[in-house]
Amino acid sequence: MGVRRAPAPATASAAACAPAPATASAAAPSGEVVCGLCGSYALGEVIGEGTFAVVYRARSTTTGGAVAVKRLKQHESVFESTRARDELCALRRLAGNGRRPQNPNVVEVLDVAKDGEQVDLVLQLFEHCDFATALAERQFTAPHVNSYMRGLLRGLVHIHSLSFVHRDIKPTNVLYNFAERRALIVDFWL
Repeated sequence: MGVRRAPAPATASAAACAPAPATASAAAPSGEVVCGLCGSYALGEVIGEGTFAVVYRARSTTTGGAVAVKRLKQHESVFESTRARDELCALRRLAGNGRRPQNPNVVEVLDVAKDGEQVDLVLQLFEHCDFATALAERQFTAPHVNSYMRGLLRGLVHIHSLSFVHRDIKPTNVLYNFAERRALIVDFWL
């Protein structure tokens, strides 16, 4: 989602790999409620940031479940608002709108809100390790490479079957969870 994750802390094993904690300056105030979502989600720490959005770890105030909230940065450009709308349309179409099961290798949109110019996408939270760190620490064993590539290719087959082309496949846009051995394609801005 146009998101650059902070490098995960160095660990001795893949199972110990955890998301890097946000710095105090990057964290939203504890319990801040996302605007425009009728108080449905409380923001936590920043887990990623890119040119066009900031992604927060968040909690549903109704279910208590963990989610990711992608808060689009305010841009005055019509081009940027069009990109936000296009990503949302793409993600909704990829989810199948209830006509078929969600693909386990493509990020799922759970909720959307627009409050004035502020747009928030509520996405499934997917715990993963920083790709560069995992690679440097040689955590990608042959079975993990196999799982990563299988998930990437299954996600791409799903995307392409719906006449979409991602156009920005790179390690930061294909998240990987070592414990689940699952890859997840994110960031449909392009």
